[in-house]
Formats: sequence, structure tokens, C-alpha cells
Amino acid sequence: MNELPGLDISVRLRLRFYLGDAIREVVLSGSRFDEAVKHVVVPDGDAAVFKRLLRSELQTLHVYNCARFRLPMDKVQAWIEKGRPQ
Repeated sequence: MNELPGLDISVRLRLRFYLGDAIREVVLSGSRFDEAVKHVVVPDGDAAVFKRLLRSELQTLHVYNCARFRLPMDKVQAWIEKGRPQ
């Protein structure tokens, strides 16, 4: 699990489903970061921390930790080989 300084674990738990949806959209559908953020309706008070967390998770996503986001390893590897487009 990727740790952001000062982030309460309850925030990560509250946003975990939104994160998974956005990460799958970026990796599997090829959506841009901003498009994925728009498509996932995060509670207003969590928008800024969600963006920070999403960016961090995308930067640290690898084939060995992709299962928690329900991503196939081959798709993650292909996305990484393309330079992690966001």
C-alpha cells in the first residue's frame, strides 16, 4: 500500500472504491488522469486528497500489486511499457 504523509487510513478506506474505478479507467480504457477524475464522483470534501492519492497510486502501480485494483497483470505491464500514460 502506498503511503502519503499525513493521510489518515480512514480516508484511504473511504476512497478505495473510487480509486479502483479511476485506476481501472486509466489503465484499461486509456483515459487521461483528468477524465478519470471527472468520471468518478468523489464527495466534494475529498476531491483534493483523492487526486493526490490517485496520482500516487498510479506512480507506484506494478504487476505485483495490481490485483488489489482488479487489474490483469498483462494490461498493467503493457500500460507501464507505454510509459504510464496519464
